[in-house]
Amino acid sequence: MLHQPSLSRTLFVRRRTGNSKNRTDKNMKAQTPINMTCICCPLGCDLTINKSSAEFTIAGNKCPRGKKYAIEELTAPKRIVTSTVKIAGGAYPVIPVKTAHAIPKEKIFTIMRILANVEIQVPVHVGDTVVKNIADTGIDVVATCSCGRGVRAAEGA
Repeated sequence: MLHQPSLSRTLFVRRRTGNSKNRTDKNMKAQTPINMTCICCPLGCDLTINKSSAEFTIAGNKCPRGKKYAIEELTAPKRIVTSTVKIAGGAYPVIPVKTAHAIPKEKIFTIMRILANVEIQVPVHVGDTVVKNIADTGIDVVATCSCGRGVRAAEGA
């Protein structure tokens, strides 16, 4: 038996010219819901998002942060970038860094290219600013590990 596509979503209209045109059924306003897992807290709520015209309907969130996360993820997704930068005079050739706040997702590769060319000097402490206002985002890149001359603070003892 051959599989026949469902005609419920699409109408095939034959015009006077005999050409078949594919158009969406005007009565079908509902779009396919978007499913995602919220990452704002350890609960990991399964969210279902429906978009109609200019507003979102979110279901499945157990706290208000889930609704905010879902809308932000669909309209302007952001991420915290973690990476490493070169360090001169340290026990290791690189030190871990991260953005102080979430940055627009489309800036990630630009930021990674900038960080690939950064080299800092010891001493460095957790929270020290490594790059100010990276890629004109208004967000700083900070160190996530302390490092003195030839010794990493995490190894300390």
